[in-house]
Amino acid sequence: FKSSALSIGLCFVMLLMGLAIVVVLLFFRKKLHLTKYIIWLGLFSIMLSLWSGYETQLFTALWGRNQFFTYLTFISLKLIFLPIMIFIRYLYNTSDNRVMDILCGLSVADFTVTTVLQVLGIADYRETLLPSHILYVLGASWVIYLTVKLLVRGTKEERKKIAFHAGCLLFVAFTVVADAFRFYLFASFDSARFARVGLLVYIIVLAYLVVRDSIALIDVGRRASDIQADARKDGLTDVDNRKAFEEELDGIDETLLEQYALIMFDLNNLKNVNDLFGHNMGDLYIITMSRLIQEIYCTYGTVYRIGGDEFCVVAKNIDRALFEDLSA
Repeated sequence: FKSSALSIGLCFVMLLMGLAIVVVLLFFRKKLHLTKYIIWLGLFSIMLSLWSGYETQLFTALWGRNQFFTYLTFISLKLIFLPIMIFIRYLYNTSDNRVMDILCGLSVADFTVTTVLQVLGIADYRETLLPSHILYVLGASWVIYLTVKLLVRGTKEERKKIAFHAGCLLFVAFTVVADAFRFYLFASFDSARFARVGLLVYIIVLAYLVVRDSIALIDVGRRASDIQADARKDGLTDVDNRKAFEEELDGIDETLLEQYALIMFDLNNLKNVNDLFGHNMGDLYIITMSRLIQEIYCTYGTVYRIGGDEFCVVAKNIDRALFEDLSA
């Protein structure tokens, strides 16, 4: 048990990562702009940790040879295929791929049929692993084909992402081969010691790719919001412009018009200021007056610059007496 401490620790890390991915997706997906298909990566990590925990003899050490954990291990092994294939399907943007549909359908059929055979006592899970292994080979072959196809025909951004993913797959393949040699040459009871590390790295890298895309979407959204906000601002006074003024008027419910008031301002002698002192002083005159209007009326409404020397306040719940008091 002590010699397996590192492997057991990796199993716990996989389990915690899977649970964290699922929880974050369920509660923070919209806020973090996460794509919903990342949940399949979380489920893959959870199933992998359960199967891997059995390989380390963790369940046996903690609870003895309990038949429940044996069944749980084989169920996890059969269910590992489906979530990772669905995740890769969306990662590669192949949501309409019929081969993927067939492979996922076969995986569901394999699990359903073998579970029925287990319940009826006709065949044990251990005796029905061959179809699962065949599916793994078919799935891996198809992912390799898609990887090569996108590396050749994909866009620059797609090739970059897929090349990164392909490198991770090669690393996982190397660890699997290393475990195979170790198992057959040294008769090790843990047949996935190196593969466990490779698969954990693989999960971390895939999570990184999704988080990186999420951060990019957040940045794009932030910049779009900034651009949209700038489009509604007057460049000189930093109050809302005529476009924003017209949008607010269009958005007012006609049944509530009586609650609103429009207060118009037209600055005096702006042309004379520009002619006598220059346009810089004219701009300063406009800025100063816009600040004065904001100080007086910002509590009651929004100030807009709707023309060169024209301002308007869209105020709510302000009557003539209050207006005259503010203007005094």
